[in-house]
Amino acid sequence: MVDTVRAVLPDLPVSAIVADLQRTGSVDVTIDNALRDGGLPVPPPPPSPPPQQTKQTYSDLMTRYKIQQQDSATASGDEPPKIWEQTPEKRQEMLRKRKEFMVLQARKYVLYQMIYCTILCYHVHHMLSFS
Repeated sequence: MVDTVRAVLPDLPVSAIVADLQRTGSVDVTIDNALRDGGLPVPPPPPSPPPQQTKQTYSDLMTRYKIQQQDSATASGDEPPKIWEQTPEKRQEMLRKRKEFMVLQARKYVLYQMIYCTILCYHVHHMLSFS
């Protein structure tokens, strides 16, 4: 279709022909539009892709959220209260403490699971070796 329009009107930009053909779906209508208007409007350039942001990768959540287990206020295991603070700054701090608490709880859970699996594997190995 583009070649047909270019055969009749070779000076038209291909992008303008393609845009008009997509809009009209007809070679005849596109040629009529170009002859009537003295050309076809050139479509705007496609939007540029957003700049690629490189995601910073972290080895663990402790690093990602900059949590120091020794210095943590929630290291004692006490869950921060679930209250609505008066100022945005206090709410942000409460959110940080709750996030820190959840990360530490998840870390503790995974460590217990690893210890449990290690002990279980040890016992199974010894039970099989006595058989």
